[in-house]
Amino acid sequence: MPAPVKVVVASPDTERVQRWALSVRDALWRTGEWADGVVETVVVNGGLDRAASWLAGDVARGGSARRVLVIDDLDADGATELLAAGAEAVLREPRPQWLLRHGVALAAKGGLFLDPWLAHDVADDLRPRRGNLCGVTGGEQRVLAAVSRGMGVRTIAASLRISPDTVKGQLRSVQHRLGVGRQELVRTARELGVMPARYGRSRADAWDTALGLHGISVFVVCTERLARETLIGTLRAAGAHVVGHAADADAVHPSGGQWRVTLVLSHKPDRLLELKSAQPTAGLVVVPRVLNARAVQAALGARAQAVVGVDAHLDELIVGLRLAASGGLYLHTSALRMALNVMGRIKGGAAGPLTARQRDVLLLASRGLNNREIARELGLAETTVKGHVRSALRLLEAPSRREAAERARARGWLGAG
Repeated sequence: MPAPVKVVVASPDTERVQRWALSVRDALWRTGEWADGVVETVVVNGGLDRAASWLAGDVARGGSARRVLVIDDLDADGATELLAAGAEAVLREPRPQWLLRHGVALAAKGGLFLDPWLAHDVADDLRPRRGNLCGVTGGEQRVLAAVSRGMGVRTIAASLRISPDTVKGQLRSVQHRLGVGRQELVRTARELGVMPARYGRSRADAWDTALGLHGISVFVVCTERLARETLIGTLRAAGAHVVGHAADADAVHPSGGQWRVTLVLSHKPDRLLELKSAQPTAGLVVVPRVLNARAVQAALGARAQAVVGVDAHLDELIVGLRLAASGGLYLHTSALRMALNVMGRIKGGAAGPLTARQRDVLLLASRGLNNREIARELGLAETTVKGHVRSALRLLEAPSRREAAERARARGWLGAG
């Protein structure tokens, strides 16, 4: 029997939070799967800090209810803080409705769920900064995708809910890494496979009403013939168009046409980059035979847009495929737990609750660098640095950057740096 769920909607905008509360009720009760008493909607008039205070109080009170938080203007640092503090699912808005329903259902079963558009930024902390994909981050890829559609800096900033300075900083960073000017940027990014054609589509494109996998073309890679044929039959029954299949990476050839998602049942994480390169515009969904930290990092390093454990239910695999086709990033519960553990977000981690970027920023701040100098050193926009500083101050309950760095070092979170 699934546990009861509390869905918390939080926004400083009074009208928006009331509209979201109605949207949550519509998404959940309209299907008939949930009833009053099983799901409770809680309205919080405020942003992340208010929501975090509510969460801390609810955790302290105990109880069996799972907690799903929907918070306006949420960033990746805030989302991982909430997951570490006891939330089972975190989203930054209650749409598409099928995604909200999936997050609630997963939380009720004791799973973890992170907004797929915030997951890109979380995954950046686990990806190599340099290498075959030129170290281009998920946020930079979304900006590139928007540029390719002819959007200007301010329009991109409004669409992705970041500042214009952040957009400019990410474009400068990518130009520097690829060694090209603004005019050649998009074309070069596509040729190098760092910007899939559908990467960065808005969450509104993720089918509010469509069921299953209708309209999605999939190429299946699986060594065992019986498992491969079973998987193909299952995908077709869900509405997917299976355009081809292969036993390994060597047999995948893009000359056979285009497809939207490459699904890999893999026990060789080192071959994932080859599969991504064979069809760089397709979303990559990886189902590792052995799900461990190395497998998760290898999948994310190959720009996978979903990592699903072999113990997942079919509906979780379908969600991963749909999100890979629409530009999100889906980390199945086991993969998300490992990602948080590697980042030090699980209690007892060597890095404490700090992300890798927060640690880098605090280290440089402790050496006397200001925000602009830190941004230049790390290749980030100054506003991005300010966001990491704010999150670190909140985590450490420190009044200043210097004090935050001292407290983090005293707890062993910054090492000797």
